[in-house]
Amino acid sequence: MSPTVALSMIMRNAAADLPNCLASVRGVADEIVIADTGSTDGSIAIARQHGARVIAIPWDNDFAAARNAALAECRADWIVSLDADQRLDPAAGPILRGLMANQSGPLGYQASIRNYVLSARVHMYAAAAKPNDHRIEEARPYPAYVEHENALFFRRRPDIYFVGRVHETTARCIEQLCGQVGPPCFIVHHFTFTENPETRRRKDVLYRELGRQKLAERPDDPRSYLELGAEELEHFGNAAEALQLFARACQIAPTFWLAWYYQGLAQLRLGRPREALAAFARAREGGLGGAYFEAAAGEASYALGEFAAAGHCFRRALKGQPDSATFASQLALCEIRGGDAEAGLKRLRRAQRAEPDNVEVHGRLVTALAWLGQAQAAAEAAELWLARSPASHPLPYMRAASLRAHEQQWPEAARLIQQGLDRFPADPGLQAAWSEVQPHLAHALSQKPRPPA
Repeated sequence: MSPTVALSMIMRNAAADLPNCLASVRGVADEIVIADTGSTDGSIAIARQHGARVIAIPWDNDFAAARNAALAECRADWIVSLDADQRLDPAAGPILRGLMANQSGPLGYQASIRNYVLSARVHMYAAAAKPNDHRIEEARPYPAYVEHENALFFRRRPDIYFVGRVHETTARCIEQLCGQVGPPCFIVHHFTFTENPETRRRKDVLYRELGRQKLAERPDDPRSYLELGAEELEHFGNAAEALQLFARACQIAPTFWLAWYYQGLAQLRLGRPREALAAFARAREGGLGGAYFEAAAGEASYALGEFAAAGHCFRRALKGQPDSATFASQLALCEIRGGDAEAGLKRLRRAQRAEPDNVEVHGRLVTALAWLGQAQAAAEAAELWLARSPASHPLPYMRAASLRAHEQQWPEAARLIQQGLDRFPADPGLQAAWSEVQPHLAHALSQKPRPPA
């Protein structure tokens, strides 16, 4: 008799995603078991229409416990675990059947999870986004994805279960039992990072709280420190608190190279580039690298005024991501500060043309022009950007106005400050600038020649 496979999942108010998720396992899953933690939107009815057996469980701030409750109800020989916002790749069915036929193979296998993102400039941990090759129609609107792995396919056994309140995995159980998890050999498509900002914000708050609880339960687990630290650094901007967490992870596991990389990022955000470089050097000892790693090291060297070293880092980053306008613009600043203004400006303008919506690139162009004493050109570049894309922060208006003020172009400076105040009426910096520019504006207007009577 052929081995069977069950889809095991948890859900709550997943009606929008559930039909596509369950459709992706049609013809693959012999059994569907879903643990519902309190849906009120019709999810349960949709699940049952697709042949799922739904059990109701309380939510206790523990993803692993919820997943294990669903596992306990499964009867198939193998388990594939998905969330409602995930889809099994169309090519996965024959692959999973082949893996199940190998009775002497690993107890579980990693899945290659494609996390679709709204911008190709996004990265996850040290992994860069990859261009979307549109394997499934639902992913077509998104320009890129970032990959990670998780053990989502495994034999159903009582000693294989999920561990961890958040960022839960079965890999630890499998490794303890047989020492290895099979390599990624099938794809899962994941759409969580395409959610609206408010939904993502609520999830970030939840994951931070669960991460704190997980750390309290697993105080000697370096990965728990890394996960919570990354949450604090990337989603809440708490670099000082994140640094303590990364440092503790490195103390527990000195060869945890990713934690050293993140320790360097936190040091960089705290304005400590020399300490950041020391942490990056430790990460490099373990073979860690890649475009975003090199770019972070380049930022640290640049902050120390070591422009040649920074340029080498940004060139390595561009080797990994040759189409990155961000890395190209960073290299351009190194060239300019190193004395090759012509090459640097050419590279910056190419980067701006390549990604006209990239705020960082445009800001570097304005900065470079100002450094080179081309205040008029810098002001025009700043205004061009504001005309194309109104800023989400008062600073670009202040900067553009300052450049006009440097050239004593007071009406233009006043106009830019007024545009900023129209968008940010309560900003104290813009209010102060408005007061400061008024006497100069009045004087400039008084000097204008009067029309003949």
